[in-house]
Amino acid sequence: NQVHIDGRNSFETLYPEIAKEWHPNNQQSPSEFTKGSNKKVEWSCSKCDHHWFATITGRVNGSGCNACSNHRVHRDGRNSLAALYPEIAEELSPENDFSPWEVLSKSHRYAIWICGECDDNYRAMISNRTAVKTNCPTCAGQKVHMDGRNSFARKNPEVSEEWHPENEYSP
Repeated sequence: NQVHIDGRNSFETLYPEIAKEWHPNNQQSPSEFTKGSNKKVEWSCSKCDHHWFATITGRVNGSGCNACSNHRVHRDGRNSLAALYPEIAEELSPENDFSPWEVLSKSHRYAIWICGECDDNYRAMISNRTAVKTNCPTCAGQKVHMDGRNSFARKNPEVSEEWHPENEYSP
């Protein structure tokens, strides 16, 4: 489709509110395209100033700022793990290659955590820590602590004396 000479069918004319988010880095103006253009251009969110790339037709069909829709972290970090779940973010291990300000609280990314109660390390998906509220598997009794403090032998010393030596694991 071509833009009419008087511009009446241009993207800018038909969608002036969306066209306001046209980023100045773009080589062309929104008046040079129709609403059905598959041209991928840069946008700047009018609410949060986040920059992203999307097609013109995608914007016409309802796509918007990927930070405001929680697909990316806002520049100010307002939807990050650190901002929304500071107590959980404190348990993020420095061994990870990202900070709690750089990742969404609903991320399906795995991270290394350090339990605030028992100091054990474990891996868990970020969204499992925030949405499902999973905690340390050691404290939950699903894993033996690295120092053995929650082991069967420590919790049940009398019974563990009856443990048969041919068992696959020690008590």
